Amino acid sequence: MHSKFVRNLSYLILIISLAMIGCLIFKDLNWVLGDDELFLRTTMIGKPSHAWTGRGGFWPLGLCDYSILLLLPQAIGQTIEAHFAYNIIIMSISVFILYHFFNKIDEKNYGLSLFFILILFCVSSFLQIHNSCIYPERMMFFMQVLFMYFWLKGYQNRSMMFYLLSWIFCTYLIFSKEPIFGAVLVIALTNLIFGWNQLTEKDRSFHFLQIFSALTYLGIYIYRYFYRNGGESLYNGGNFAFSQGVDALNTVKAIFVGEPLLGLIFLFALVRAYFVFVKSDRRTLFIDSLLFGAAAYAIAYIILSFTSSYYVFPSLVFAFPSLVFWTDYLWKENKFASILIVLLCGGAAYLSFNISKDFAQNAYKLRNNDMKVVDFIADSYMKGKYVFFFMDGEPLSRFNTSMNGKNVWEFNVYSHFTNYVLKKKNYLRDKNILRPLEKLEYIFDDSIVMCPVNMEQKYKKYLNSRGFRVLRSAYNIDVYGQ
Repeated sequence: MHSKFVRNLSYLILIISLAMIGCLIFKDLNWVLGDDELFLRTTMIGKPSHAWTGRGGFWPLGLCDYSILLLLPQAIGQTIEAHFAYNIIIMSISVFILYHFFNKIDEKNYGLSLFFILILFCVSSFLQIHNSCIYPERMMFFMQVLFMYFWLKGYQNRSMMFYLLSWIFCTYLIFSKEPIFGAVLVIALTNLIFGWNQLTEKDRSFHFLQIFSALTYLGIYIYRYFYRNGGESLYNGGNFAFSQGVDALNTVKAIFVGEPLLGLIFLFALVRAYFVFVKSDRRTLFIDSLLFGAAAYAIAYIILSFTSSYYVFPSLVFAFPSLVFWTDYLWKENKFASILIVLLCGGAAYLSFNISKDFAQNAYKLRNNDMKVVDFIADSYMKGKYVFFFMDGEPLSRFNTSMNGKNVWEFNVYSHFTNYVLKKKNYLRDKNILRPLEKLEYIFDDSIVMCPVNMEQKYKKYLNSRGFRVLRSAYNIDVYGQ
């Protein structure tokens, strides 16, 4: 009776918590200048959602799930509300599956499972990846919990059907972000190398399928990198963390400060690595392999010097089963160690919550500013004013909207956003209303001039001398007018 009460209370708390997060996601709902333009030129106009397969990387399934909104009537599916309602639905399903998964590995300790779900809510990237549509980590979370859940079902029931389902979700996950193939390789190889004698033929087949998917992704990525893109990618010529000693320390510090729980996860991974590799403790290889995969995934971003906390969110998802299991196990064997884990997780969650709060406040600031700036630009154009985009002295002969270059990204973003607003106002006459400008001397009086925020002081003085002042600011651009 007590267990049933705790279970029902836990579900109630989860529902209330998810409802509160859902309200935060819908607060001041609006598009934000930047990567949101991906949706303004795809699902918002009835086209399949974006697959990132360009020079910047290769994660073709990262955002493709939004295409499901095209099955809805246009008046519903092609709205910002539908996109974020979809985020909330996927988030809620992911959380409940993860909660159920926790209860399968900690013998239905509903209170402890709830505690770690609430810890996950507090991490600095949880709200961030669901409060926007541009993060593939949102769908990766969903695929991770399905992958782990059906893997456990397959392992417990020796069912190839569950294993095949888990493999499908694992493969989708691999093609959702570049480093995840490495984490899957670590997970599969850990089980095959250290647990071979305990595995059935079905278990081994499942892990070999994982390796096949991971190597297939790697082969496609290498092909694109060397033969299609000429060796150019997001990471080509990048600032790798260990290329300079001081930078490496700062990178590691930034990542661990941005996601405090990651430090505890790495410590836990080292402890379990000692027991697995040195002491030959293979009793919990299932969750240990997930923990090692979590560490491998985070290490990839440390090496690449990507310090934003949302990058390592998948590491947390893979690591949490270990925290849940060992907290429950140690409570029976060593209560002090169990309490210590709870206190450390709670302290890290408190630090993460403050960072998450800052992310949310910044998001709402952008939601209340960016579209107003775009509306101002669109309204100015509708009133007959010229809208110039100053290239900060860059010759127009080098300006090409299809290539990376100085201010080109911002030009494209503002073009898509302005066209989106004009179309909503049924006023779109010219898709190229932003006029790239090499020299400020060519501007007309009573026009609108969009300039990089950090342009040279001499250009700002010239605009001031002509009576132009900053009227609006958003996403690396100051909008000048008279």
